[in-house]
Amino acid sequence: METPTIEIRQAFDGRLNNALSSLGLEADQVAWMNARFTPKVDTLFIRPHIMFGETKTVSIGSDGFERLVGIYQISVFGVKDTGLSDIEEVAKKLIDLFRSGRVLPLCSDNAVTITSAHCSGPFELDDRPHIPVTVSWYCYVQKDIA
Repeated sequence: METPTIEIRQAFDGRLNNALSSLGLEADQVAWMNARFTPKVDTLFIRPHIMFGETKTVSIGSDGFERLVGIYQISVFGVKDTGLSDIEEVAKKLIDLFRSGRVLPLCSDNAVTITSAHCSGPFELDDRPHIPVTVSWYCYVQKDIA
């Protein structure tokens, strides 16, 4: 089986996209990877991206399994000089959306399991208040050694 990196990204992005209204966000408040985006000065926005970690063999044999790990990072950017309550609320809702133990099914009959979701304290980035939300995950994939 091929490594389902595209499916994993689509599962996370799809869950996030489907939850925008419950997060209090509109589609134009998301800076998707490799998509044209110009942030509005007076509007909160988020920027999601996925990072893949090292793939590890977890069983012996050509029909064994590999464990993929990674992080789905969602950066929440606020509006300068308006306080932190808006971005803290969005960060809290994102943590609930990607709660530890949640399983995201993939089209290839695999699944991604979320191991943790948390955020750090706020700081300034690009002249805006910013809170990064970090979602750690893993996925087992059957090896396909030919």
